[in-house]
Amino acid sequence: MGAFTRAFRNISRRKVRVLLVVIALGFSIAVFISVPAGIKANQDITQAMTEKYQENLARLMEQINRTALQIYVTAGMPSISSNQQTYQTFQIPLIDESIVDEIRALDGVQDVVPFLMKAFGEKKTEQTATSIYTYMDIYYIILGVPFNSTLDDLYFIFPCDIEGRKPYDGESDAVLIGLNVSRRFNVGVGDTLDINGTDFRVVGVSRSSGLEEMMVYMDLREAQKILNAEGKVEQIMVVAKDLSYVDKVANELKAKYPYLDVSTYREQRHTAESMQQQYEDMLQKLAANLGQIKGTAKQVTLISLVATGSMVLFTMLYTVRERTKEIGIMKALGFTNWNIMTQFVLEGAIISLMGGIAGAAIGSVGAPMLATLVLPQLRSNLGMWSSHGGHSSAPWASELSVVASPDMQLILVGIGIAVLLGALGSLYPAWRASRIRPVEALRHE
Repeated sequence: MGAFTRAFRNISRRKVRVLLVVIALGFSIAVFISVPAGIKANQDITQAMTEKYQENLARLMEQINRTALQIYVTAGMPSISSNQQTYQTFQIPLIDESIVDEIRALDGVQDVVPFLMKAFGEKKTEQTATSIYTYMDIYYIILGVPFNSTLDDLYFIFPCDIEGRKPYDGESDAVLIGLNVSRRFNVGVGDTLDINGTDFRVVGVSRSSGLEEMMVYMDLREAQKILNAEGKVEQIMVVAKDLSYVDKVANELKAKYPYLDVSTYREQRHTAESMQQQYEDMLQKLAANLGQIKGTAKQVTLISLVATGSMVLFTMLYTVRERTKEIGIMKALGFTNWNIMTQFVLEGAIISLMGGIAGAAIGSVGAPMLATLVLPQLRSNLGMWSSHGGHSSAPWASELSVVASPDMQLILVGIGIAVLLGALGSLYPAWRASRIRPVEALRHE
């Protein structure tokens, strides 16, 4: 009878004991697999968010610098309201459109472009291990703009990267939508999209990232109709004739319309720089949190592996003691010390291999749950991102999520460590078994 056959036979004789060791070792290896996978997932989402934010901030700064002649007039910050179905909308203060012609008549003004914007979405609440946070899941943002190709050529009203085409001048039943809107409602170029109860033809889908992914561009007059805002606009873009007129026009607007917010490219740049500072502060907190997570992870993994190795050691010691008489018979039949030692190490390795395979299966399926269960700080990091992502200024952030998925290399390493633990844990018991003298072993009861 070969060593493997004897090993499997001896293991099958002690099913309950072996099962307990396999379960304990399985969960230990599952933790070993899941924790690094969870940390890596957090690192990946941090990197993805960093790249996404920097990309959008760079685009914002580029736009601000490119639009040095532009002055923006708004009525203030938006508020949020909901109806009985908890359907949320951003209520943006509106401006009477009659002042557009008044502004156009000011000295130093080249062009005036009015906009009407309204965001639709749903309020959602999620809970982490440490906090409860609320954010807005934005369905789409209606942006009513003049369908005027001349203004678009001058001031980039529409995004540039488009599948399909831009709306034609005066094309009232057409819309240009962002990529997220296209995916959410499963519509593309040539399809019809219901916007607040009115059907529109989708003539183009924007491939641009950032806030533009959520936009539905429609003719200003149509937007006013479906939003019940006839004669109202949300924002007015004022373009000065040259840089020497910017401050003059801005000061005149502030004096003439003190109830409105007037901002130039300098103020917009300052706002963007403040956003960047807030983001860098958040990154520092995340990095510090991730450093603590790694330290805790090392401790948890080490404790888990030591505990499991000790379990294998004591189980095999008990097995040696239990099988002392059997060892004596084997030696009487001619088995050498090396044969005895190899037999017990092999049994320990096989049991550990079974535990490693069980752990790999548990870790592969339950890695996200195990990672956040063992290290709740991982979910705290995700909660910090989601809270930021839910803000209307960064709707793209809510699309990124932590998915702890161990790769095959990590799984194989986990199984290898399980076998190594079993072999090392069995080494001393196997050595003790090989040192038992046949006469003493046969007397053992």
